[in-house]
Amino acid sequence: MVVHLLLLVVLSSSTQNNPITGDPIIPIDTRLLCSIDIIANMSSPPQSPVSSSFFLPESCNDSSDWGYIVLTLSSSVRGVQYDRIGAVYLNNIQILKTTTPEPTIEGIQWSIRKDITLYGSLLLAEKPVLTVNIGNYVDPTYNGTIYSSASIEIYQRGDFPVVFPEILLPELIESTDVDSVFNFTVSLPFSNAVAAYLDVFASGHGNEEFWYANPPSWFAHEKGVPGGGAYRQFMIFIDDMFAGSLFPFPVIYTGGINPLLWKPLTGIFSFDIPAYRFDLTPFAGILNDRSTHNVTFLVLNATGKWNLSPSLAIYQDPNAEELLGTVKSLYDPPAVDLTFKNMSESDEENVLFAIVSMQNYEIIGSLNYSDGRVMTSRVKGTLSSNNFNYFDEGITYGSMEAEISVSIQATDGSLLERDNVYHYPYYMNSSYNQNNDTMEIDALVQYGRYRDYKESFKSNHSSTQFSLHWENTMNSYAVYNRTLDHKKIYKYIGDTSEIFSINKENQNCYMGKLSAKNGAIETNNASKFICEFPSNIHFCSGELCFRTNEDIVKANEFL
Repeated sequence: MVVHLLLLVVLSSSTQNNPITGDPIIPIDTRLLCSIDIIANMSSPPQSPVSSSFFLPESCNDSSDWGYIVLTLSSSVRGVQYDRIGAVYLNNIQILKTTTPEPTIEGIQWSIRKDITLYGSLLLAEKPVLTVNIGNYVDPTYNGTIYSSASIEIYQRGDFPVVFPEILLPELIESTDVDSVFNFTVSLPFSNAVAAYLDVFASGHGNEEFWYANPPSWFAHEKGVPGGGAYRQFMIFIDDMFAGSLFPFPVIYTGGINPLLWKPLTGIFSFDIPAYRFDLTPFAGILNDRSTHNVTFLVLNATGKWNLSPSLAIYQDPNAEELLGTVKSLYDPPAVDLTFKNMSESDEENVLFAIVSMQNYEIIGSLNYSDGRVMTSRVKGTLSSNNFNYFDEGITYGSMEAEISVSIQATDGSLLERDNVYHYPYYMNSSYNQNNDTMEIDALVQYGRYRDYKESFKSNHSSTQFSLHWENTMNSYAVYNRTLDHKKIYKYIGDTSEIFSINKENQNCYMGKLSAKNGAIETNNASKFICEFPSNIHFCSGELCFRTNEDIVKANEFL
């Protein structure tokens, strides 16, 4: 069984002890237009959440000159404190989900830089409002107050202008934590959407924090542990029509399993949990009717709380007034197979649970122009997963794989294709032992994410293609042994390594190698970005981001 713990740690104050991630630095190659300090030295508690309105300086008044937009959240904490969940909102739209690291007695500080170019249209409000919310609790034992500051930087664009999507906040109408069914409505204020995306920040907590190690509910109820089985999947429905599906990544917070695993090299996505993106472009012709549409978000098999925050990113065709159409959704419900094996006749807890899942779907939509032109979009998905959970031994391992293919085709046969492949392998082995005087936690975690992106475009006038592979892996081992009264530590071992690599076709674009031992960074080597990307694509932190409104640019080219 996986646990979440707080450790009392005394380390000397040093920059080597400050938490960092293996994410590449955002590769910005243009000049800074303006920097806006918005929230300074917010304390949590008692101040969180804090909202502050701000104005753009004169040097950033012309949005047509904007390129990169970067949010920086800098924080510090000292003493004893659990890891906490935090979020940043811009005009009530969530733009960052984060978790805080557990501190040392002497104190730590860290900084998160996130590319928020996607949300550029929100800065065009007369008086934008930034909100920072880090839920924290302080008492005589857990005495760590978290201090945070937030700022936004805007950088000049390159050769091509950035077209920002409209960002809309759906209206939540129902939430039930037990069943993890979330219902909300969307209503577009315009009728010329050509591309639509639903971005959902999602994280599991309580009984759902270590969902990938949970046994089936029938067994969990007997043992008094979290259940649901080691399988979760997100599913989206629009007006009861299936609209997309993704697997959650097994994010491990800085207090998860054994906190020494993540001191000071934090787990994958623990500082910046990205939103899960669902491509709703096939539904654009339906959403353009300006009616209210019901959206349902499901977390399959969940038995506890998932924290969700959705937003819509809509790209419009400025040359069209109304684009209506049809949509057809073809899907099979996920096929999930659970097998059970007792590994010992004398020990009823020495069991193996194996879960295998598979799903396929295809969604086809059309947009009809007034002059007879038609744009057809298609989203196809194949998802599969497996998990092997040795409950008594504290071992869980498996993988999740998904391939999401998108195509947009015009009447004349011009075609834009995108293919995203996700692979998330993981292996976790943990044990907790206690006698009358001491306790010991041993843990080994090996996990990662492997991503492939391919894009091709063909028309009567041009043909282009682009492919990229990146991977982020971690290997971490930790042992912690102390007296039950916290007065003496017998073992304090933490050994973690991380690799982040990016490759464009056969060329290495970036290589980062980090390692930490017993609470201090030992290695932090990172190369420079040496690959050229298409003008509309750039790498932002740990993900691929799109900087220009390519859907419209290419749609207008071949429609």
